[in-house]
Amino acid sequence: QSHMTNWNSSSKVAISMLIPAMMVAAIVVFLVYHSPNKYENLSNFILENYPMIDTHNDLAYRLTEFKNHVDLDKWRNDTDTDVPKLLKGGISAQFWSSFSDCHTYEHARANFQRGVDIIHQFVEEYPEFYLGLTSDDISRSKDVIISFIGIEGGHAIENSTQVLSDFYAQGARYMTLTHFCNTPFAESSEDSFPLINPGIIGLTKWGEQIVHKMNKLGMMVDISHVHSRTMVDVLKVTKAPVIFSHSNVYALCNNSRNVPDHVIDLVKDNGGVIMVSYVPPFTCQENRDYWVNNGINYDSFEKWKEWTLNHNLDCNLQRVVDHVDYIVDRIGIDYVGLGGSDHGHVPVFVHGLEDVSKTKDLLIELFIRGYTKEDVIKIIGGNMKRVFAEVEKVSETL
Repeated sequence: QSHMTNWNSSSKVAISMLIPAMMVAAIVVFLVYHSPNKYENLSNFILENYPMIDTHNDLAYRLTEFKNHVDLDKWRNDTDTDVPKLLKGGISAQFWSSFSDCHTYEHARANFQRGVDIIHQFVEEYPEFYLGLTSDDISRSKDVIISFIGIEGGHAIENSTQVLSDFYAQGARYMTLTHFCNTPFAESSEDSFPLINPGIIGLTKWGEQIVHKMNKLGMMVDISHVHSRTMVDVLKVTKAPVIFSHSNVYALCNNSRNVPDHVIDLVKDNGGVIMVSYVPPFTCQENRDYWVNNGINYDSFEKWKEWTLNHNLDCNLQRVVDHVDYIVDRIGIDYVGLGGSDHGHVPVFVHGLEDVSKTKDLLIELFIRGYTKEDVIKIIGGNMKRVFAEVEKVSETL
């Protein structure tokens, strides 16, 4: 009896000491597993071994404002994009946008050519850049930023498939079918320029030929900026997967350039990818409402910029990932990407993504939300690379 009593007493003491120790150990394990350091280390590992692809940066257009001067070091304090920021952000493949807005519609080809020339110039002058032409180039090296060219606006080709082919020959690997004005072959999501190609509805018959030409070239069809009718029409006729180079979800922010649910569903059938943007009025409904209710335009950016920076603090990195969540929940992990940043020219971004150096923070947020390593690899570049490669394969059959 005495031995049993002593054992019970000893056991109670041991257990009373063990339980707090186990609780402390569990808390430590939880904190380690969920700590920002763990996620940061995992993010760094992924960025060192897998590509992060940004599909839209307007630096070339910004440089035209600097009178085509491509000394990126000189303009470092005036832009959100330069070599150190790109490297810090973990971006290994960048699509540089050649862009000219619809105000210069009559001289579109020449202006877009200037953008292409600038991209070639800074890629040649900086050893950290390498001009990419194929999806295989994305895996070329960890030591350089693979640089691709995108044409943002179908008015660039002046309604000519020969001009389209010329831009492809110079390295352009996607073309956005419209910008803020209709083209002769596709309807824009905006009516900012109602006198330019009025009456265009969706994708015209000639537009179908443009899409088929792009499929044959191996040039990705970008349906950011187009009307939802155009999105549907393109998805009906394209023989290859499409991209949205910088678009968000309409259900979360009712900007007309965002992607509505019925189109998101079609993207899964097509095998394309929606690259989520970091621009506040594409991302946050209240920012879009402010833009509309205050009649913001390109001449009143400063008013919107001040409000966004000082009052719309909830329009942040987490809201960008909300758009990723929405697409994944609706159609799966294989059809979404992070990288339609629109850096380079837009004057303000969501809080937490002010410049390209902050991009890798998106990975940490994805891990916090429970995405796996394999999920994150797909979102930051794997899905986009797959689409690029599939577009190339389709071109070989045409």
